[in-house]
Amino acid sequence: MISFKFLEDARLPALDGTLSPNTQSLLVEVLFWAISYTIFAQVFSRVFRAIYRRSKVWTHARERIGIFCGNGRDDSVLLTCFGIHHGSAAYLMYWGMVHDQPMTWRHGYLIETGFEVADFVAMTFSFYPYKHDGMKDDIKAALIVHHVPGIVL
Repeated sequence: MISFKFLEDARLPALDGTLSPNTQSLLVEVLFWAISYTIFAQVFSRVFRAIYRRSKVWTHARERIGIFCGNGRDDSVLLTCFGIHHGSAAYLMYWGMVHDQPMTWRHGYLIETGFEVADFVAMTFSFYPYKHDGMKDDIKAALIVHHVPGIVL
């Protein structure tokens, strides 16, 4: 299993005396995953698109109406990013629960929280997918409702 010990021990010296070391660690980890997911989505959305272009389904997917985006092509790329995002967090949470490893569960949860924060930033500043793939405006409200509980907990 990958070690996330560096995140468990992370501190922000400027916040000493203001926030407890544990709270600082949580904040640093959420920010780490938010930045990681932002980079992942910007880079790998292009990689997935290049891979999917080689498939026979790609031609027909353009004709399909998308759930989140304007068409099936853009949806396939977006849903792959979402699947990796939610799947990696869920896997770590599951592993931590089954193997009685609360810190592994914590990392999975904070991955999810960091990704939710990154998605809010992407919405606010029109990063992928909110600018490039024609994300439907009416889906944004649903995504905000989806993200708020994970961040608030």
